[in-house]
Amino acid sequence: MIDNLNFVKVAAQKKSLLPVLSHFCIRDGRITGSDGVITLSAPCDLDIETYPKAVPFVLAVNACKGKDIQLSMTPSGKLRVKSGKTSASVECSQEVYPELQPEGELLSFTGDFMGALALLRPFIGTNQQQAWSTGVLIRGNTLTVTNNVT
Repeated sequence: MIDNLNFVKVAAQKKSLLPVLSHFCIRDGRITGSDGVITLSAPCDLDIETYPKAVPFVLAVNACKGKDIQLSMTPSGKLRVKSGKTSASVECSQEVYPELQPEGELLSFTGDFMGALALLRPFIGTNQQQAWSTGVLIRGNTLTVTNNVT
């Protein structure tokens, strides 16, 4: 979970015109962070729907140092992060998190995988500070890339 959390945390916005984007969305077995332009999502083994404030949630999970982390909702609507003697309650938004999905036409490829990669190469990021943009998402017959602009 910590690896996936570290992946999506770069997208969660600290200051936003849309306050809910300073939170993560945990829903349908995924954790999602967005700044309104870039959205990152990763699988997580949580069977809850909640929108914890991003910065305190990351701090609470990191304080657990990768040990057995238990997450649960408190009666007051906060997300409890617990591992051994370490415990924190993270505020959650009651505002509905927007549905953020990739836009544009999905084009399937069926043949020349290397040719498709060569076509996409100019759109793959190279900035190691934005490691999430330096790869290719392969889902079914679709390749998805970004350089944080395109």
